Amino acid sequence: MEDPAYFWDKPTHLYTLYSKLVCPRVSFPLVMTIFLIVFLQDQYLDIDSRVENVQEKLELPTTYWNLEHQHSAELMSWRLEWMIIIIIALELFLALLSKRFASCFVFSSTSR
Repeated sequence: MEDPAYFWDKPTHLYTLYSKLVCPRVSFPLVMTIFLIVFLQDQYLDIDSRVENVQEKLELPTTYWNLEHQHSAELMSWRLEWMIIIIIALELFLALLSKRFASCFVFSSTSR
């Protein structure tokens, strides 16, 4: 994990505090850890700016994925519509063909 810009600008005793929070080798009491996370996160750990940065970086891939998903759904819908149109046209063609040549295919039924 990268160090926040605050520690690059002016190294202070906060860097040790930050490294103790990030590295699990040094154990803090649970109450102290919760205090540090809750009260110091906005001021020293740049969590809000990091979250904002990650959201900005993920905005483009998310938008691209949504466009691709929408395009593939429309393509599938288009294919299904054309399949239905072709099946209906084939059914009409066969119905007309059977009426036209119905006299040729008369089956005689012999009753006993």
